[in-house]
Amino acid sequence: MTLKTHKLASTCWILVLMFFGLALFLLNPSIPVKVSAAAQAVNGKIAFTGGSDNTIYTINPDGTGQQPIFSGGGANQSPSWKLDGTKIAFARRANGDPTFSIYTINPDGSGLQKISTDPSNDIQPTWSPDGTRIAFVNSTGSTPEIAVMNANGSNRVNLTSNLAIEQNPAWSPDGTRIAFVSTRDFPGIVGDASLGFEIYVMNADGSNQTRVTAGSDGVWRPDLVTPVIFTEEGTNNVAAVNSVTFVRGPFQIIDTHNFSFDNHTRIMFFTSSLGLTSPPIPVPPILSVQINGIVLVVQNVGPITGVNGMTGSYVIIRLPDNLPSGNLSLTVTLRGKTSAPVILPIAP
Repeated sequence: MTLKTHKLASTCWILVLMFFGLALFLLNPSIPVKVSAAAQAVNGKIAFTGGSDNTIYTINPDGTGQQPIFSGGGANQSPSWKLDGTKIAFARRANGDPTFSIYTINPDGSGLQKISTDPSNDIQPTWSPDGTRIAFVNSTGSTPEIAVMNANGSNRVNLTSNLAIEQNPAWSPDGTRIAFVSTRDFPGIVGDASLGFEIYVMNADGSNQTRVTAGSDGVWRPDLVTPVIFTEEGTNNVAAVNSVTFVRGPFQIIDTHNFSFDNHTRIMFFTSSLGLTSPPIPVPPILSVQINGIVLVVQNVGPITGVNGMTGSYVIIRLPDNLPSGNLSLTVTLRGKTSAPVILPIAP
């Protein structure tokens, strides 16, 4: 895929004002799939509960590095990572409390904060992809309902309202929909209620609640699309510019014509749509950039705007000290899918 020269130039100038401010401080459709309940992994760590006291732990996927995060007595359950890896939400019933509330905590065990308001009986928290909201099961009333609230506990809203059992909310990767399970098609079910569970999907505001299949649990799986790096027309050179001067390569690693504290060049290059916008900066399991196999620091990512008929993303990276000069190989990895390599020219 190529990016025509006039479109690249238009894109650069349209984005000048947007990135000038940034430089001063420097510097897809989804489908539900049925799964069994599983601990969640972010930043290479799995969060889970274990032991007789329901301690919250993190552990590496290979079983090493198990670390206790929080116990505190009482009962803890359903830890859920914030996508950027900075927080864990979980349900907790402290000693002496009759009901569960939702808390958040830092991955090192600091910063414990209760965000449920009293009285409440909240379980099964799950973060929205942008980290601003938490979906959960509100069991304060006579039957469990799917609800959402802001990450600080404000603006609690029930999304469902009926006499059924509703649980296991799961956000779509783009944050526009929530999947959940319900017994609403089997009113009055007795015995094992899970035999009456069906999977439903609704908009994030609770509208358009639709049954999609039968089953007792569900998560979303994003379509895994291989990213494409745009290139200059007629070449395999990456379509890239210095993010401050907007000069094309070859790029110097050190450039005094910028506003960064370390004088390292930041370059902006363009790709097919990555479906990401910072802040927050995507963690490496979501997005990473490599030059000759060296993983670079991604400093900004977002959609290209203002160019009619063109869709895609921009990515800003910092060039490190240890890059050799010459035509280097640049790749982008999005959720495990790696682009074809293109050429990034580095000046001596």
